Amino acid sequence: MAWLLPEAGSRVLDLCSGKGAFTRDLVSEGHRVFGITTDAATAELIATRVAAATILRARPTQMPFRPRWFDAITIADDRPNIPEVFPEAVRVLRPGGHLALLRTTRDDTVPWVRRLAALIQTHDPTAMTSTTTGPTEEELLADGWFVATDAKAFRLWVPVDRRTLLAMVERRLPVQKLDDTAHRNLLADVGMLFDDIARGHEVKLPYRIECRKAWPDPDRQAAEPSVTIGIHLHW
Repeated sequence: MAWLLPEAGSRVLDLCSGKGAFTRDLVSEGHRVFGITTDAATAELIATRVAAATILRARPTQMPFRPRWFDAITIADDRPNIPEVFPEAVRVLRPGGHLALLRTTRDDTVPWVRRLAALIQTHDPTAMTSTTTGPTEEELLADGWFVATDAKAFRLWVPVDRRTLLAMVERRLPVQKLDDTAHRNLLADVGMLFDDIARGHEVKLPYRIECRKAWPDPDRQAAEPSVTIGIHLHW
């Protein structure tokens, strides 16, 4: 958070995802947080969970905010078609403000994680194969909305006990469809792997957090003096 975002007390717009965990983290860091989501149920859920944030139902391609108002805009998921957000992001960011992207992916460079993946993939070839890390620097700069970027990666270790690891494997639909013998054998193998690597009562799943900041083209910011809200109202 310290690297990705401005100093505490900044005005931050979060393009909400999931159940609002990242939105809650922004508030806990002392920022003044606004959030938008297109889904009414999600907006209500996050507004309830994060009472200190202002949550609105709105499209990220039609943000109901005045130009040059936010210190940062955060996107913390693998949102499809992120470039569609760029024009509005540039419009509502203040001069010097930036887009802040965060992606969390599993770190498969750790040997025991590769062993776990190999076990599961014998029955579910699609398991543990995603490597999505969000837009590259070239993609952010491609259309000229942003003129500079910076990136930094962090590693996160998440404690997992034996029961939780087995439950994670069992939740996969292809695993649920296995016959009884194959199901038991897979869980036994995963349990043996856990027992082989565990220290104490847990293992630590490694994740890689990819953070990237992008700064808008100031000329494009200056060219957007107003925004239409609804049909008739303008800032």
